[in-house]
Amino acid sequence: MKRIKHNITILSLSILSLSSATVFTSCSTDDVTVTDPRRFTANDVQSYADLFEVFWKTMDQQYNYFAEQRQQGGLDWDEVYKTYHPKFAALKTYGRPGEDDGQINADFLAASGYFKEIINPIIDRHFNVKIQFPATNKNIIRTLTFFGGMLNEDNPNTYPFEDKFGYMQQRVREFKL
Repeated sequence: MKRIKHNITILSLSILSLSSATVFTSCSTDDVTVTDPRRFTANDVQSYADLFEVFWKTMDQQYNYFAEQRQQGGLDWDEVYKTYHPKFAALKTYGRPGEDDGQINADFLAASGYFKEIINPIIDRHFNVKIQFPATNKNIIRTLTFFGGMLNEDNPNTYPFEDKFGYMQQRVREFKL
């Protein structure tokens, strides 16, 4: 009887160690770190390139409709980065108190235009983002709100809720029965 219990114990421990080894070896070693958007501070943004980085990373980690975006309008978020990061990096007046107000305004207009272009295709009309920009060389800040479809109010980009609702409504009724 003792031998059977001993064999069962060894078998149990073997299975436990094998399953533990499987769990530990299946852990991902990705070095991607998700940062809570509320953890970014003013110190993280010292240039327009930094401002774009914080925006892009937050969207990349938090916005959950990129699959629908790609299907409906072909929005490739990685391509957005490749296209716009150099444009934001070329803007040099962010946070420079000695700069000319005219150049600060020109960079502000360029940056806000880039954000409009990036955010315009967003299909979720409940989505909006407020971004702060330097307005003058006296540390005055402008805050603008951007949302999907803002460049074309006659035909805004909207999530196809009616199509999804009809599909789900039928399944909800079936589930209730």
